[in-house]
Amino acid sequence: MSREIPDYVEGHNLLAAKSVLITAAAGAGIGFSAAKRAVEEGARAVVISDVHEGRLSQAREALTKHRYRHWWILRKWKPAVLIF
Repeated sequence: MSREIPDYVEGHNLLAAKSVLITAAAGAGIGFSAAKRAVEEGARAVVISDVHEGRLSQAREALTKHRYRHWWILRKWKPAVLIF
């Protein structure tokens, strides 16, 4: 049995021209991973939301390292970030 870690699979633009909304996306779990993957897959807009504003800002900073051009922080009901 091989214990070698496989190479990370880069995105294939599977979400090109699509918009994605992910709630509870500012932690270290599946929500943040899904947001990161949506960016890698070329989504035209990604909205992430979380009740923790501090973690939301940290998630925004981490995702900024990818291909985002614009950020809007939405604070009407729950903190959220809209990414284009």
